[in-house]
Amino acid sequence: MRQRKYIVPVIAAAVLICAACGPQGEANIVLRGQLTYPSDALIPQGSLARISVREAGADAIVRRIVTERYLYAIGQKPVAFELRIPRPLLRAQSDYSLWAEILGNAGQTLWASENALPVSLPGDSRQPPLTLHLSAARQ
Repeated sequence: MRQRKYIVPVIAAAVLICAACGPQGEANIVLRGQLTYPSDALIPQGSLARISVREAGADAIVRRIVTERYLYAIGQKPVAFELRIPRPLLRAQSDYSLWAEILGNAGQTLWASENALPVSLPGDSRQPPLTLHLSAARQ
């Protein structure tokens, strides 16, 4: 008899978990893509890439960095990336953009986004691959 009283809560929990399995219920939104730049210059050994998802208000001023990822030992262009954004960090009425830069081994910016790339969040968790075009940093 004791075992039966636990069956109903276990079944109810399983139903709730399965209801959250659809695209809107996934815990993370995944953004995949690549970074590239127009020159033929090689990325110096020891460089890294920093990719950020930023939230902006109606006035286009960045309110916060939602998530940020550093990629080490990046090799040459194009530089592939994947960002996992926890869904609870996103607000339904906000605008989001993707921004990136490649930093040299001394921390100096080599290439960076001139303009952030708008992304549609918190939409479907399966976003199409994105390409960020970086420009040479002004020295």
